[in-house]
Amino acid sequence: MAYRLAYGASDNIAGAIVSEVIPKGSIILTTDSDEIRFYDPYGKLRTYLHRRKFDSLDEAEKWVQQNKCAGQMFSILVDGRYIPYIVQPDSALEIVPCYVEPEPVIVEMQSHLEFPNIGKENTLYIAASENDGYGFVYRWDNTQKKYFNVTENTDIIERIDGGHA
Repeated sequence: MAYRLAYGASDNIAGAIVSEVIPKGSIILTTDSDEIRFYDPYGKLRTYLHRRKFDSLDEAEKWVQQNKCAGQMFSILVDGRYIPYIVQPDSALEIVPCYVEPEPVIVEMQSHLEFPNIGKENTLYIAASENDGYGFVYRWDNTQKKYFNVTENTDIIERIDGGHA
């Protein structure tokens, strides 16, 4: 049996099959989602290589809703790093339980106005010129999508003299 090779964007596959641009017995390489499919001689579209890497959580969630992939692991770009996720039976994406977050990071800028629009969890942001030059410390809350000043109540925080150690 001879096989034909087809390639194109994943969104165009169904339409190309219906219009018979892609005939039965074709191996299909997607140009946008790194997948390999086979349109068998009986008219069944089978996927042999699934996409595994995504540039955002939203992109991965949309893809999971359109494809059956429970139990598969994906790498998803989050804050400049690829994080391992696993697809749950209900299609929810969860960070692999054994994944360990890196140590907290401290970022210092002159003002809170210089902070990124979306902060990173596990990171402390210092606005160095605020609070009469002593700085305010902020943390990002990913659930509420905003920064919280963790040193806002300066009435109860006194400057600590480290002594002469």
